[in-house]
Amino acid sequence: MDISSLNSTALPVLGSLAIGSTLYLVLDSLIGDEKRRVKRFKSATLSTEDIKLRLSSNDTQIRKRQVDAALKDLDAKSKRTDKHIPLSLRIKQAGLDWSTKKYYIFSIICAVVFAGLLLMISHKEIIALLGLIIGGIGFPAWMLNFRKKRRIAKYLHVLPDAVEVIVRGIKSGLPVVDCFRIISEESVEPVKSEFKNIVEAQSMGVPLGEAVELLYKNMPVAESNFFAIAISIQQKSGGNLAETLSNLARVLRERKKLKLKIISLISEAKASVMIIGALPLFVTCAVFFMNPEYIEILWTTDKGILLLIISAGMYATGLFVMHRMINFKF
Repeated sequence: MDISSLNSTALPVLGSLAIGSTLYLVLDSLIGDEKRRVKRFKSATLSTEDIKLRLSSNDTQIRKRQVDAALKDLDAKSKRTDKHIPLSLRIKQAGLDWSTKKYYIFSIICAVVFAGLLLMISHKEIIALLGLIIGGIGFPAWMLNFRKKRRIAKYLHVLPDAVEVIVRGIKSGLPVVDCFRIISEESVEPVKSEFKNIVEAQSMGVPLGEAVELLYKNMPVAESNFFAIAISIQQKSGGNLAETLSNLARVLRERKKLKLKIISLISEAKASVMIIGALPLFVTCAVFFMNPEYIEILWTTDKGILLLIISAGMYATGLFVMHRMINFKF
């Protein structure tokens, strides 16, 4: 085969290969660009289900952030209020309609009565001064604290039923404020008066989320905090309030059962503390009635008075320690 015939045969073949490779590269680039465009389009466009999932996840995250913010806000408010509670608010939390002036008058009367009784018994001005301090400062403060605890216990007993009434009212189509109004008219104290305060505040133009915070202010317990957060979040972001309050009512009932279980477990310890705490007083009274001259030296001599004050301090310290051991917040 000569060179001319080889060139005539190879040139068409090489030309066909060149043209084919060029067409292949052009078509591959076009197809690749189209595939990349389709891929980018699919990544940029979402299906309806994807959009719903992302919206629901975003809504959940938003609600979670709102709940966290509300918890932090209410926790900060509770810390500020716990540091210094005004006397007027303490009287209101105890369920009394007294003014501060009436409270001070009551404290003066108690101080005079306690001092007079101790002076008649001991005939010592120092003991009478101690009675003046106890009657004027200690007993009124103890009375407010006792009434507050008793009122909160009644409130926690009735609150789950009140929340259930609100849930039924919302499911039947009533507005939240109307449900609150029903509680303020049909429930029992102290839930009745607290929800009445919320309705009155809301009727005066206070937003419902801020009006519900009055409940925690007057009843500083975690259950009020939970209720205020649920209403506040619903007012800000919406949602199924009936389901939220239904879950809250279940949580409140479980907390109530747990508290009753704890109380039953520590009742034996309380009985022991009461017996141990009453023994010194019982022995003192028994000795006084059986042999008054034997024990009168405790308040008729200076050394006896000093020993009596030291004994009373140690006795009070022991009672305080035992009280702290069996009483705790839960």
